Amino acid sequence: MSEVPQGDATARSGSAEPDEGSSDQNHLGGVARGGALNLVGALVYGASNFALLWVLNRELGITAAGVALVAIAAFNILARVAELGAATGLIRWVSRLRAERTPDLIAPTMWVGLVPVTVISVCFAWVLGTHSDSIAQLFADGETVGQLSKVLAALAPFLPFAVFETVLVSATRGYDVMWPQAAIEKIGRAALLPIVVLVTTRLGGDVVAVARAWAATNLVALVPAVIVTRRLMQRACQTPIVPEKHGAASATPGTSAHLGAQRLDRAAWLATTRSFWAFSAPRAAGQTFEVSIAWIDTLLVSALISTSAAGIYASGTRYVLIGAFVGEALMQVVGPRVSGLMTRHRYRATSHLVRTAAGWQTAITWPMYLLVIAFAPVLLGVFGEQVLAAEGALLALSLGLMVFSLFGPAASVILMGGRSSQAMGNAAAAVTFNVVGNLLLIPWLGITGAGVVWALTLVLSAALPASQAHRQMQVDMVSRTALWTAGIATVTVGVPAAFFRVVAGATPTGLFLATLVGLGAFGAGMWRFRSETGLDDLMADPAQLSPVGPAANIAGRAEHPAGSAGSAPLLDLSDDSRRQFPTMPGGTDGR
Repeated sequence: MSEVPQGDATARSGSAEPDEGSSDQNHLGGVARGGALNLVGALVYGASNFALLWVLNRELGITAAGVALVAIAAFNILARVAELGAATGLIRWVSRLRAERTPDLIAPTMWVGLVPVTVISVCFAWVLGTHSDSIAQLFADGETVGQLSKVLAALAPFLPFAVFETVLVSATRGYDVMWPQAAIEKIGRAALLPIVVLVTTRLGGDVVAVARAWAATNLVALVPAVIVTRRLMQRACQTPIVPEKHGAASATPGTSAHLGAQRLDRAAWLATTRSFWAFSAPRAAGQTFEVSIAWIDTLLVSALISTSAAGIYASGTRYVLIGAFVGEALMQVVGPRVSGLMTRHRYRATSHLVRTAAGWQTAITWPMYLLVIAFAPVLLGVFGEQVLAAEGALLALSLGLMVFSLFGPAASVILMGGRSSQAMGNAAAAVTFNVVGNLLLIPWLGITGAGVVWALTLVLSAALPASQAHRQMQVDMVSRTALWTAGIATVTVGVPAAFFRVVAGATPTGLFLATLVGLGAFGAGMWRFRSETGLDDLMADPAQLSPVGPAANIAGRAEHPAGSAGSAPLLDLSDDSRRQFPTMPGGTDGR
């Protein structure tokens, strides 16, 4: 791939951006629209996971459900490690190649990312299948060792397909579309899981058959993932390049200017591979740490207590992860926009965007967590009386997630600012804290200790990047919007929830009344203080959305006149390392 000169940023696009302010005006509107689709997907995903846990506990029983969940935890950790960070790398490179108007190079770049992933995932599948007995002995006890060994062996053949499907679906975000991931993974496959498991159990299937059916849904999702990826690639190559206002030449599909301008010879293959994995490899470690935080506590509870305790813990704590899925959905939409703003050194606009996003995240999650805290016994009782033992862990995790949501997409700011190594370091610190804390507290406090450690880990994983973004990138993560929203939620939802818990007790009736009154009052409070909570930004016409106001937009145009480096196109993510971010130890580009 040919290199682009480092000089004028407009050399990569062929023209300058005529209006600096106009490019920022739609960020909040774009986040709201993309976030709405991802929000629907997150809610369906969370509800489907709840239904899956209900089916597992009710149909298999606590012990067998614990075996299935421990196996799923091990499978998910191995699958995420096998991705090698390729999903994030492909998102960045697809966006870059589209911005550089070289979509014909997307397919070769896909191979650069997918071939190593396939090889590693096949190796992991072989290890999982051939060493299932040894792995089971680490995390199970008594009769469950044999069950867990059989389940792990049954899951092994599906590991490469699960990894391939996840990477393909995630890579579609590089085409500036969110619907494939929402439709295929968060809605389609997620909704299929409880149905498939229920049918399997009603046909007489045991825990091994259930695990096999669960993993087979990855094959089902892989089909639309391949079809959608091919169509997006074809559309990118067939879309003519629109002439720029300042005289850039156009190109039509199939011409040398569009398809034949660049080819990957051997040297270009090597250069592309080096660049791709230089970015993706640190992210691979970061993803490993992230999935470890989400699942390793389940494995440790199983190893230190029992598989039944692991099932109780996983079922109880997954209740509040709908809020975590919402936060992840918002980060997926905010991340690329943060990257675009920071590429152009628009730190004030970036701060406004992430603070507003934190407010929206708080508005969605805090009412949910307050109701969970007040009526945890009612919610846990849905899974069975034994799962009530997870109440302490659920309360601790709810509090941790409430604090976590106040920081918004802090981790996304670090990652999209080109600091993948720093993001990896943050994740490493969090997972180290998580593992050490679990080893200390689980023997002492049981599954409640695991919940406390997870909650503290979440706070650390949000506060650390928020502090770094403030000190090193001039991005202020302290969100007045989020604090206003949290205060309104506490008064309008928390107070009624406490009242009805005292008056009606831990009953479904009390939960219903608290939800009805609390959410109604919360909606009224958000509307009353819509300016303070960022609701005005969410509801405003996209043409009116300006992160920093008209005066600041004019100032931005004066600061970055047409033709300057500050007026690079929003989608130009190429060579972020050349931007003037503060240098990190160990490299000039923050990696």
